[in-house]
Amino acid sequence: MNARPEIALAALVYLMTQYSRTRCPLVARAICEHLDHVTDHARTDPVLRDVAAGARTTWTHLCAPTVPSATVPRNAPLH
Repeated sequence: MNARPEIALAALVYLMTQYSRTRCPLVARAICEHLDHVTDHARTDPVLRDVAAGARTTWTHLCAPTVPSATVPRNAPLH
């Protein structure tokens, strides 16, 4: 993912809303990937980086793959 951190943060709001509605493990995995992106991006504000890192810790148990990655296409639809 090469998106600016602001775009990833906007997507996180949407994804977290979807997860609260669906509890879909693919959405949880996408949230974790976005949190990693925000945490690792060089242009992310340090405060936002810390918040994303803390949220990633909270989401760790939800991001564990429940379906082997090999069986879930990277572009699988998210409910």
